[in-house]
Amino acid sequence: MLSGGDYPVQTSDIDYYEATCLPDGCYTFKITDNAGDGMCTIDFDGDGICDIYNNAFINIISNGELIFELSGPNQVDFGSILEVDFCTLYCPSEGCEGDFDGDGVIGIQDLLMFLAIPQGSLNDCSEFDFNNDLQIDLDDALDLLSIYGTNCSTGENVLGAPPGWIMDYITNVTEVDLEDEGIITDVNGLCKVGSPLYFDLAGRKVNDKGRLAPGIYLVVQNWSNGNITTEKIFLNSWSQ
Repeated sequence: MLSGGDYPVQTSDIDYYEATCLPDGCYTFKITDNAGDGMCTIDFDGDGICDIYNNAFINIISNGELIFELSGPNQVDFGSILEVDFCTLYCPSEGCEGDFDGDGVIGIQDLLMFLAIPQGSLNDCSEFDFNNDLQIDLDDALDLLSIYGTNCSTGENVLGAPPGWIMDYITNVTEVDLEDEGIITDVNGLCKVGSPLYFDLAGRKVNDKGRLAPGIYLVVQNWSNGNITTEKIFLNSWSQ
């Protein structure tokens, strides 16, 4: 699709740009180095960390998003060959990015709607795939957190920082069965402190004393070591 090469060795003051239009699909970026030390100029002790590299870097940008970055002394010595697989799909932004519920503000309900989406590979565009890499993953979650609280009309943050428990949930999502709720200690012997708090996908606290209707809920639990965990529960039928 696109090729180049035979770049001069001493070109520390020149940035090379190559651009092309790619049909939607998956591709492999490949770069080779005859000397076998990537873009490293000198590695005095041969430890793989470049001592002189003239700020060399490689960026792959697709649809305006940086999807791969290589830079720094511990990365530029990639040996004789570097291969990067990537997929591209043009997904034009529609409306206010991150405002999934359409209320004009990127808030807690938008976060909960995102968390309810299964992570993994995509076959088509999704409003939840912020970087258009055909994956719903942590990178998309962090992109959403970076714009949390934004008023779509003014661009101002009107809600402040995201709730503290959200990062625990994003980095340690657990799908549990309802019967697990009867367990009062975890594998480390820690004890639950107080009753768990249940929230629906609108961010509203629901009745933790009564029965829960079929659906998806977030359960926030305090533990004896001071930690707070958040779990996602899927109910296929009414709870007992």
